[in-house]
Amino acid sequence: MEILHRVRSELLSEAAASPAMLTDIAGLERYVSESYANRTFIELLQNADDAGARDVAFMQGRDWVLAANSGKVFSEQDFRSICRSASSRKSRGESIGYRGIGFKSVVGLATRVHLISGELSATFDRELTRATLGLSDVPVPLVRIPHPISLNDAYLNQTIQTLKEQGHQTFFILSGIDSVQVENEFEKFDSDHLLFLRNVENVRTSFGREESFSCHRKILDDGSVELATSSPTSRETWRILSGDDVSVAISTESGVAVPLKRPESLVHAFLPTQEETGIPARINGDFSTDPSRTRVVLDNDTDSQLDKVAKLVSRIISTATSSSSEADIKLIECLTPYVDDVTLQFERSSFRVALATKVRFQLTPLRDRFALGPAWLNETDSKALVGPVGKSVIYRDLSNPSPLANLAAFCGSETAGPDAVMQAAQDDAISPRGFAQLIGHVVASVIPTSVRFEDLSALPKWPTSAGLTHLNSVAENALILDGDFLEWIEEAGLEPSALRRRLIGFDARLDKAFPSTVATVQSARETGVTARNTTAGAPSFADPFAPTAAKRTDVPKSQNALLKWRSAENTVHEFLENQLGFRVEDRTRQNVGYDLWAQSESEEFYVEIKSLSYPGQPFALTPNEDSFVRDHGSQYVLALVLRTDSEVSIQFIRSPRDSLRFERQCRQWVWECSQYQFEAQFVLSLQRSR
Repeated sequence: MEILHRVRSELLSEAAASPAMLTDIAGLERYVSESYANRTFIELLQNADDAGARDVAFMQGRDWVLAANSGKVFSEQDFRSICRSASSRKSRGESIGYRGIGFKSVVGLATRVHLISGELSATFDRELTRATLGLSDVPVPLVRIPHPISLNDAYLNQTIQTLKEQGHQTFFILSGIDSVQVENEFEKFDSDHLLFLRNVENVRTSFGREESFSCHRKILDDGSVELATSSPTSRETWRILSGDDVSVAISTESGVAVPLKRPESLVHAFLPTQEETGIPARINGDFSTDPSRTRVVLDNDTDSQLDKVAKLVSRIISTATSSSSEADIKLIECLTPYVDDVTLQFERSSFRVALATKVRFQLTPLRDRFALGPAWLNETDSKALVGPVGKSVIYRDLSNPSPLANLAAFCGSETAGPDAVMQAAQDDAISPRGFAQLIGHVVASVIPTSVRFEDLSALPKWPTSAGLTHLNSVAENALILDGDFLEWIEEAGLEPSALRRRLIGFDARLDKAFPSTVATVQSARETGVTARNTTAGAPSFADPFAPTAAKRTDVPKSQNALLKWRSAENTVHEFLENQLGFRVEDRTRQNVGYDLWAQSESEEFYVEIKSLSYPGQPFALTPNEDSFVRDHGSQYVLALVLRTDSEVSIQFIRSPRDSLRFERQCRQWVWECSQYQFEAQFVLSLQRSR
């Protein structure tokens, strides 16, 4: 009790000499308790970890809460520090708490506080302080003047004795508690609070029900720590990687890293804050925080800690990129910042932006090791660009980017362009599919690329029935382009008709190199109708648009993708031109009330195309289309196109205003037809792979 006597006498003398100072301290105490609201148990847990405690217990009675730990007992300096404000002798980095004010958070929960630690015991009570100093209504602090302990609860005393027998040595008893506030605060307690503690392994609680939280640490051969935490509702495993007094916690499942969601990716200043890390993992360091310890303050000390974290993260990433194992790839995913260049340049200052900026700088050497493949090039051919680029090339799939691709993009690695793919083609390092994708990119690009179509035409990479050759040879020898090659062109997003126009523009003879969409339909003689057009190779009919039994045409397998990919307009366009012998012009962009102009000898037709998802699906005419059909009668033809996985069916309807029933619908004044029989006249049947 000598410690209590000495500290008490010292503080009483100060208070008697300056009552106004005691009032000021009472105001400071209220401010601290408000700033540390809902963190009392966290502060007590922190104090226990600083004391080297392995076991901690929190228990609630009728009007009290007990916090016990198995750490070392209070020294005289420890006791003096909690009586005073901001007088802790803990050094930054040596312990979690170093401000010496966190314990004052108990003021928000209790009206009386008792302390028992080894042989030391004391009570803090405002009324006892006022009585001792002879003050009446003067505000005095709760935790300032210690008094001889006054604890007359037999059940509580027995509970303390039981905990002592279990190895607990220090006890805080908060009396006169706000029960609702206590319960609300402890509902937020979780095993995450143990993640970066140094000593505490077990926390036992009794707040209406018994619960246990645990944390088991295992040091691995590489110096990292394998961590398993458990709570009544969850079990989690982590891998902690540390260096220079900072740490990164990676969530794991069966030993494999798992990226955290952004709300879960929190900064810890030993205990969790509400600050996002900016990477799919948790970070711990001796960061400066506001009084509530929920937000990180970006001061010089935090900046120094951020430098350490950035170096640690970049070192782990650099090591992981030298391996192609799935475990290391997942680790990279957990450490690559979410933010991009735009965010870094324009988002306001924050912890996550500051960390990402520093990590990006640290990864400069990695940026120069990698290049990204073009987004339009397949994976195999992307990796074949290592020769022209002079770096390892990472495949880039924009719809599902890999962790390595995200990392390279974050680092600012260059993206290989069409010139690199062209060089690889010249070196015979890319496949026909890659060459088709290069063609698709060059031809479809609105902005001129570094590679011209003429450059591509000279390469002996064009697949034909006679093998690989250049375009001049295709034209001179009347070769046919390979069907699979044309499918790859389509995969690259290039319309077959666009490629055809480019081929014909390069050499008119190449019209024959592009196979027809469909085979020649049955001749007029076979269908029993009289021919009306003698154009060579273009069978025709007395009325090609008259209702007839469906004429089925099998499309070669090599043309399947072409037909499925084409728009309804292109399908009808090529069918009219190649199979029915019409001269056709596309007028879809002229907004003239129809899509295609078709001419055979002296007859003209205006074809409006409607695509159907199912037979009988309503379709509409716009006011412009309705006006045109009224003026042109039988020259106006509706082409209904129905697509399935195996067929494309076409029905032509002449003079639709006379032969169909339309109802005026008030949307933008369109005329809708929902009552008609879909009876295909032509069916293009796609051959299935065997």
